[in-house]
Amino acid sequence: MLALFLGLVSPSVWAAGAGQDEARDAKRQGSFEIVYGHFSINDPLFTEVYAKGGGIEGLAITAALFFNIDFYLEAKYFQKKGELTFTKEETSFVLIPFSVGFRWRIPLGLIEPFIGAGLDYDVYYEKNDIGTALDYAKGSHILAGVSLRPGRKSSVALTARLRYSMVKAEHAGVTVDLSGLEAGASLAFLF
Repeated sequence: MLALFLGLVSPSVWAAGAGQDEARDAKRQGSFEIVYGHFSINDPLFTEVYAKGGGIEGLAITAALFFNIDFYLEAKYFQKKGELTFTKEETSFVLIPFSVGFRWRIPLGLIEPFIGAGLDYDVYYEKNDIGTALDYAKGSHILAGVSLRPGRKSSVALTARLRYSMVKAEHAGVTVDLSGLEAGASLAFLF
C-alpha cells in the first residue's frame, strides 16, 4: 500500500518541485563501476611474508532503491607474491572478496558524498612449496566516499572511496586477520 502511494505521489511531487535535471536525477536506476585501489592487510604475519599493501581491482553494480539508498554488489581481485620467512621459498596469495551492502547517497548537485556498510565473502588461495590452501572467510565492511560528475546530464562519474574490511580467516588451525583498509577510485557508468 505504501509503495503504491509513493508511486502515485512521487512523480507529481518531483514534477511540481524540481527542474528537468533534478527529475532526471530522480529516475537514476543504478550504476556499473570499474574499481581500482590500494589494499593493505592488517595481520603482521601476513606482512612479514608478502610485504604491506598492493593493488586491488574489480567491478561493482548498484541499484537505486529509495530515499537515495543504493544496493550494491562488488567482486574484486587482490594478488601478492612473497617469500616464506624461514625457507625463503616463493609463495603466492590471491584474495577474491565478494561484497553486498547498502549505501546512502547525499545528492548535492554534481557532488554526491556517500556512506555504507555490508557483508563480505572472501575466497583466498595460497600456494608455496609447503602446501596449497584454498578456503573462504566471512566478514563485514564499512565505506565512505564521494562521487563527482563532470556535468548534470553526464552518465559518467568519478568516485573516490575509503573502505575498511573486517574479516578473520582460519585454515588448518591458524587464524589470519584479512581485515584492512582500501583506498581507491572508480569510474561509474550511471543508468
